[in-house]
Amino acid sequence: LYLFGKGAVSSPGPLEAGPDPTCDNLGCASSPDPTPAVILSEVQYHPIGGVAALEYVELHNRASADVSLAGYRFTNGIDFAFPADAAISAGGYILVLKDPVNAKWRRNPAPKFGPYDGTLADGGERLTLKNGDCAGETVKYADRPPWPVGPDGSGQSMERVDELSPAEDFHSWRASPHACPLNSMSGPSSASMRDMLNWSTPAFFARRVVPLNFSSEN
Repeated sequence: LYLFGKGAVSSPGPLEAGPDPTCDNLGCASSPDPTPAVILSEVQYHPIGGVAALEYVELHNRASADVSLAGYRFTNGIDFAFPADAAISAGGYILVLKDPVNAKWRRNPAPKFGPYDGTLADGGERLTLKNGDCAGETVKYADRPPWPVGPDGSGQSMERVDELSPAEDFHSWRASPHACPLNSMSGPSSASMRDMLNWSTPAFFARRVVPLNFSSEN
């Protein structure tokens, strides 16, 4: 399944790091894409012990090309604007941290941004990543069913298990089996580790992780 398939929206062609191509090509101001290239992939809104400095939001670029983060900003939940030279690599992950100098993050090789203003609400709230005029992604999470309750102070985070369903759908999320942002830890090995952790869960078998392909030949 590709966003730009034959007979669908024409391919934007070869891409350099630039604005989210799904936004540019689809005209998101009038018809937002429910699953853009840069998505919310993990949220630690209530760290163990209530230590706000350990909050983070992980973003994932599910496209096959680098995407510039110039113009991206969190506008609900937290407030943070990405610098003009920020980018996220094709298939890559980045961390947006409440306290980027905290010793917890020293050994994590992922690109790190922050600090952001505000804190994520322990009881749930709306978190919105905006891309200029494009809404980007938004989720109104909660700390009670049907949302996963594990992330509410246990050390687990809320992680995305379905990249093709809207972030607003609680089925897209689960409580992580770990207490750190595993996706962004160590490249290919993190993906295989996540699969080992997920193999026995129903969400693993239902997960549809399909990268965007901006070639008109697919």
